[in-house]
Amino acid sequence: MKNLINKMKFNAIIWVVIIGLALQLSSCAKEKKEQAKTKDKEIIASDTVFDRKSPYYFFIQKNHPEALSHELVYFKVEDIDLDGKQEAIVALGKLDKEDENNTEINQIFLLRKDNGIIESLYDFEKFCYSIYNIGLVSLQGKKEKCICLYTKNYTRASGFHLFELLNNKVINLCSRLSFSRYINNYLVDNDKDGKYDGYEQFLTYTYALFYDVTRSYVFKKGDFKWSKTHVEISPDYPDAIDKILLQYISLRSLNLGESKEVNQRLKLICIDQNASSIEWNKAIWGKGYEYTYLNIGGQIKFEIQEGTYTTIATYIDEDQKIYQCQFELKKYSNRWRIRKVTITKDGEK
Repeated sequence: MKNLINKMKFNAIIWVVIIGLALQLSSCAKEKKEQAKTKDKEIIASDTVFDRKSPYYFFIQKNHPEALSHELVYFKVEDIDLDGKQEAIVALGKLDKEDENNTEINQIFLLRKDNGIIESLYDFEKFCYSIYNIGLVSLQGKKEKCICLYTKNYTRASGFHLFELLNNKVINLCSRLSFSRYINNYLVDNDKDGKYDGYEQFLTYTYALFYDVTRSYVFKKGDFKWSKTHVEISPDYPDAIDKILLQYISLRSLNLGESKEVNQRLKLICIDQNASSIEWNKAIWGKGYEYTYLNIGGQIKFEIQEGTYTTIATYIDEDQKIYQCQFELKKYSNRWRIRKVTITKDGEK
């Protein structure tokens, strides 16, 4: 009897040991499974977060270690050209979180991960203007996204570079740079659908003969095409002969595309239907108007004939070439209007 009890105790101990081992093995398996899950998550995260675990970080560290001395300004992983392969944009520089205009991007990498291997698709060269922002943008009618580099010059005038990825090649789709604070270029989304449908260029000062001008371009069939030019013209009618002639000369000399506002004003101040067909030297008369407006250098001189009010406008350029235009004027309802325009001298000495 005693032997039977001892045997039963021994069997019970054996079963306890077996169950304990089974539970321990189960716990180990579960822990390994959780570790595997965590590792998978880390691998996935490394493709969306630019840190030391990222394959893109490792690629730059290996091939361009000096670049990592700069701050990360922008990082995006996406299939840009919709070919089923992920591209990554890495922009490094000096980040200003309070004012993005003070951000300076020094280096930009466009990388691709193909079958676990990272390769460089394009090295963006140094540009003559500072790049303060970068991003992927959508254009109207285009499925693939484009890479946009937002630029500025030392006066903070705005411009941009647009690049597209086509057949594994980076192509400059459009570049509009502002070399003066009086010229600014902005992409626009007129219908507010999240896709840019064009861009606008704002000009003033000497670049627009002191008018405020907006040139609009639309994106059609893979290219930006000029659409219209808007010119801000004072609603006040010129109240003197020299003022009306200077307005006529300046509007005829604008060379920024057809403008509805310009055409309407020219028709109002000039009733000579043949005037628009006269060959007008925009560059010369535009320069003369600029000097006259600024009151510097050679200016346009007006000689008004008493009685007839026929006026000769004369401009002599730096080469001492003479340009003259004769205007016949008459008052209608207390407003001076140009009846006839005649070019009398065009670059004679």
